[in-house]
Amino acid sequence: MEALGALCHLLYVIVSAIVGARLLVRGWRAQAMPERWLGFALLGIGGVGYLAMLIPAAIGPEVETPLTISLSIAGQLLVDAGMLSLLGFTLSVFRPESRVARGVAAVLAAITIAAVAGMFAAGDWWGKEVRSVAYWAEILGAQGALAWATGEAWLYLRQLGRRAVLGLAEPEIANRALLWTGFGVAQLGLMVAVTLATCLYAATGRIFVTLDIVMAGCGLASSLCLWLAFWPPAFYRSWAVPLRR
Repeated sequence: MEALGALCHLLYVIVSAIVGARLLVRGWRAQAMPERWLGFALLGIGGVGYLAMLIPAAIGPEVETPLTISLSIAGQLLVDAGMLSLLGFTLSVFRPESRVARGVAAVLAAITIAAVAGMFAAGDWWGKEVRSVAYWAEILGAQGALAWATGEAWLYLRQLGRRAVLGLAEPEIANRALLWTGFGVAQLGLMVAVTLATCLYAATGRIFVTLDIVMAGCGLASSLCLWLAFWPPAFYRSWAVPLRR
């Protein structure tokens, strides 16, 4: 079971890194900011950043060495930078003209930056001091970014569904919106499971296998949604797109 869980986590890292890098290169070539925002978000949240946090966690939270501390700091910074990039993507794609949306993005970004600064100032390299305000502020900023991205994708999916009835929506775009919504739900589930695992470990000193399974499952679901949304194989396109017609 541990090997299967590790494989799911590794698959999540690899798929996130590949899709993120492809989007980043495409955005760079086309001078398109949405692709840049999303590419860096995937690299930070699920690719390099997640990997940097996995290694110290695998070694053990009680083991603090210059290497594990450096990886924890790098991972935390990359993941939260990825969340800030996700805010930029959501704002630029779904609410580019909305002042309210800009305000929401600014507030979530400020909370995230202040929280990370507070955690590091207190020496919380692992993000495990669950009794601190900074810890929960960082959770609020990250979960807020994910929840907003997922909510916007779901609203867009509903809009496309109404248009599809009239034949006014591209089936492939509707399918991608569905998969992006699924990715957001899986990511929210992963973050909730990580938060619960951190809190329970702080309270009991135990690692709960059930939560490890949930995290691995959410990582696997995230990988599948990303792969099919941004790098779909021919067999999937030939099967899924006609279903949306």
